[in-house]
Amino acid sequence: MPFILLMQNSRSLSFLFLLWTGYAAAQLTSSPWSERGIGDRPFADHGYFSGIGNCSVSAYDSTILNFYNPSTYNYLSKGMPLYSIALNARYTGTSYNGNKDWNLSVVPDHFVMGFGLKKYFGIAFGLKPFTRMGYEITERTKVGTDSMKYVYKGKGGGQEFFAGFSTDLIRLTSTRLSVGGNFGYLFGTAHKERQSYLITGTNMIGGVDWNEVKLNSIHYEFAASFQQKISKQQRLFISAVIEPAQQLNAISNAYLFYGNVDDPQLLDTLSASTNVKTTVQLSGKAQYGLSYKLTFKDGRRDNSLRNSELSFHVNYTKTSVSNVTQDVITVQSPQGWNFGLQYTPEVGFQDNSTNTKFIEKLHYRSGYYQLTQPYRLNDLPVYDKGFSVGLGLPITSFRTLSSINIAFKAGERSNTSTTDFKERYIGFSFGITLSPSNFDKWFVKRKLD
Repeated sequence: MPFILLMQNSRSLSFLFLLWTGYAAAQLTSSPWSERGIGDRPFADHGYFSGIGNCSVSAYDSTILNFYNPSTYNYLSKGMPLYSIALNARYTGTSYNGNKDWNLSVVPDHFVMGFGLKKYFGIAFGLKPFTRMGYEITERTKVGTDSMKYVYKGKGGGQEFFAGFSTDLIRLTSTRLSVGGNFGYLFGTAHKERQSYLITGTNMIGGVDWNEVKLNSIHYEFAASFQQKISKQQRLFISAVIEPAQQLNAISNAYLFYGNVDDPQLLDTLSASTNVKTTVQLSGKAQYGLSYKLTFKDGRRDNSLRNSELSFHVNYTKTSVSNVTQDVITVQSPQGWNFGLQYTPEVGFQDNSTNTKFIEKLHYRSGYYQLTQPYRLNDLPVYDKGFSVGLGLPITSFRTLSSINIAFKAGERSNTSTTDFKERYIGFSFGITLSPSNFDKWFVKRKLD
């Protein structure tokens, strides 16, 4: 009931959007790997997609707003807009040479609205993350009778305001071919700071190397999807999302300070380079997805039948490495495989609500992923492996498409050596999809009796 009331109050949604925008602009994460470039490219951190192993490209559903694949917007129900928001928490543990450190980060993921328009079109727009940076690494070395301490810090990242559109090129009874694209504006700042100072008593005298990169650029990606109805019970979905290599505009600022690193007001500026136009090289990425849906009759103990559904998902991501010089800032994505599975005991619970139990309305999900990161450690590739489980809870009041989706995942990022740096993490994703009731459709001509 609170979700329906929220949907009927546009001022509440506007306030929520502004609050989410401000929070997202100050996003935090906790991963030493995010030191590269201007941060990590985020996962599909939505309770729905995380639950199926981050298989975002192959997922299509009229009750889920999939802005990771813009060719699916026209799959949304006509006159039933969807609002999608998500929040993620991650508990990260790092280990190196016997030293261990654990950190908790909580970040908002997106605020997006989308809906089907007319018969063959769909649109979406909103705010989503582009990169995330957040780390703090310290180390000490012995210098005579004193110690030299080095501190490396980073925070911030990039966000994207985007608008997307999709349409059907072919729409037959059993065959459907759709294309679409997202076009957005990137903004945000990635801060990096490096401190080095001699520890002598209470004084911390040394140098501070401070850098920031401010994004200010357009961004685009394209997608296509093909759906084939094999039989009344079987459907096959094939899709691709292409993000071409792009040169992103940015402004960089760099300072070198000396003095008491514990008090910025006591630092002297040795050099400064401000408002320098910078190019951030975004490497190309191609994502391919395949999903197979099977619906079947499943019997209950009382001999009644329910309409069950089982779907399998496979995604593959291939990235291209640009030939750039060492002083060019690059943004790259991991590549590899994602696998997902979803089971729904009763897909027709709206029409068969009297015989359907609560546990039969839920969507049960699981997934696995194995990715190769776009960087190396000690000249060895870094892998990200993990598994996930999730639940989808539809909100059945007033025949709405609203739902709550939660997912848990656990994984590890490391190279093949057992003595090098490792990162283990446990994540939680919480996503809400809001929609008006079936009796309050948009774009419907009203008639007076």
